[in-house]
Amino acid sequence: MDKPFRLKHPITCENKSHIIYSGEFILKNEENLIVVDGVIEYRIISRAKVYITGIIKQTDSNIDLADHLFDIIINNEAYGKFFLTDTQINSDPAKSSLKGFSDNFVWKIDNIEEEEIIFYIPNLTDFTLGNIITDGQQMGGSRDRFIISSNDPLIFFDKVADHKDKFNLLRSYGGIELTYVGGIIPGDNKAGLEDIQLKLIFFFSFINGRRITPILYNGISKGRPVWNNFSSGIIEEYRYVSSWSNIHSPDFTDLWQEFNKLWQDEMDKDFLITLIHWYCEANSSSGKIEGAIVMMQTALELIYNWLIVEKLQKVNSKQKITASQKIEYILNELNVPIEIPPYYNSLISFNGNNGPCAITEIRNALVHGNVNKRRKMLAVSNKMTFQVLDLGLWYVELSILYILKYNGKYCNRTNSNKWKDEGDILPWGRERTSDVS
Repeated sequence: MDKPFRLKHPITCENKSHIIYSGEFILKNEENLIVVDGVIEYRIISRAKVYITGIIKQTDSNIDLADHLFDIIINNEAYGKFFLTDTQINSDPAKSSLKGFSDNFVWKIDNIEEEEIIFYIPNLTDFTLGNIITDGQQMGGSRDRFIISSNDPLIFFDKVADHKDKFNLLRSYGGIELTYVGGIIPGDNKAGLEDIQLKLIFFFSFINGRRITPILYNGISKGRPVWNNFSSGIIEEYRYVSSWSNIHSPDFTDLWQEFNKLWQDEMDKDFLITLIHWYCEANSSSGKIEGAIVMMQTALELIYNWLIVEKLQKVNSKQKITASQKIEYILNELNVPIEIPPYYNSLISFNGNNGPCAITEIRNALVHGNVNKRRKMLAVSNKMTFQVLDLGLWYVELSILYILKYNGKYCNRTNSNKWKDEGDILPWGRERTSDVS
């Protein structure tokens, strides 16, 4: 790459906050015009968004908060729309105040087309041994750059300079930290930013194993910002989860190429969004362990229908087969045996050492309330439920990697030595039985 220096975001967020503007502004809609002396602030909590607080200097009518959006006007320029959440009207103007927020706020600085786009990635896992970059203050460099797309557009991300300290805070206390800065150089590709933003949410979420939302997109021209996008994004507090990408020197470029290809078709795009959603929710144990097992099998059902029935057409959609047989079809395509790996020692004793049967029987026992199902759950230990979830997530991860035509190494969660960092070869190696496309 011709950008050897570490990316630096033009906005710093001390204490998870950034003051965008302080002073007088106008809130206006068809019913109201309100002059405010206040502060417009971007805050990163569970949802990053823009907030306003201020003193009401002038209003021409009673303020109705119900279902009303207000345009915010600063120096005769409209910048976004705000919901008011609270107003206090007092005979003393100094005691008349309001509060509100905006989910979509773009701060325009200059009417110049951006040459590149920079953004933050909060709470992304600690990847290691990427490409070499420098901070510009030393002869040596650090392997802190990771490339997603090496051509049009060029997309990459760098660890922030104090990444080690920030990630140690995440490991110790959880919460939210801005751990990476990403860059997009559009080149000849002028695709809409909104579509790129959505695409990156799901791509980063898959490589992270837990939902990730890039935030604070900034357009840059000749080294300075020309616009700052403060639109909102959901940020999940950091929690360690297993992921296929927990290896040295992960390579994302081939993965992105196929991801981007599938994204161009509306039905395939919807499939990717839904599948990665179920994967991340199950991998984060949303809905506790029982809910995660249900979501994991929902992901496998989706994979069966999209991959086996629709794309490969190996089974007629009208053919009646059991849920465990559907998983077996997937495993056969992935070259994965149905036997439960030795790593799941407690689960092996359940139902004849058959992974698909173990998943479906435990899932059915959880969601069906009849006495026979409840009796069956009495024989299922807590360790078994954790292991059946992890086994199913392994199947889901492998399926997504197969669909995205990935042939590199991966972190195998079923390997008792899965922390060895160099990764394992995928079950299909470099030989594939079918072409998904």
